[in-house]
Amino acid sequence: MLVGAAVHFACGGGDGSFFRSAVDGSRPIVLVESAKLRQWASGIGKPAGARQRMLEVALPWVSTLWLPQAVGAVQLIPVDLDDAPDGPCVREKYSLWSTPGQPAIWVCPVWLHCTAEGDRTLYGQAGCNLELAHELGHVLGARKHAPQGARGLHRSGPVMCGWESDCIDPTRTDFSDDEDVPLICGDGGHGGRCAQW
Repeated sequence: MLVGAAVHFACGGGDGSFFRSAVDGSRPIVLVESAKLRQWASGIGKPAGARQRMLEVALPWVSTLWLPQAVGAVQLIPVDLDDAPDGPCVREKYSLWSTPGQPAIWVCPVWLHCTAEGDRTLYGQAGCNLELAHELGHVLGARKHAPQGARGLHRSGPVMCGWESDCIDPTRTDFSDDEDVPLICGDGGHGGRCAQW
């Protein structure tokens, strides 16, 4: 079931039933950009093509974020463009989306961030990195978000923050142990950093 935060991205909401991610948090993850997404992203940004260049940096970084020392069979997570005229991007006004526990991340044509090389906000490399990491958190098992609370004005939130464009800290470099990891592991994640859950 998809339940989105109203502004920029989409994610999952739990219904209380048993749930376990199809992705094993102990094994290596590789985010794989589709040819369709690559072609689309190559024409976007300031300067032209900035989004594609930033995705080329973000995808390998996010791939190892959950467990850098992972071993075993590699799990490929496709990252594709959702340009369907009646899909979740249009219906729900998402920027990126994923189905919790399922190995796929979708980018929407209206994605506002990850467009300006050199920008230190979510419009730059941080937007590519952290918004893809947010969706990876759902792929790994998170069906909920960290509460927004009063953090919107201070941008001090974790990767799994609710309205991430208003809340996530653009200087973050990892999932937080006190909010992100419990959300991922407590909802349906397993393996890797979920060993204590």
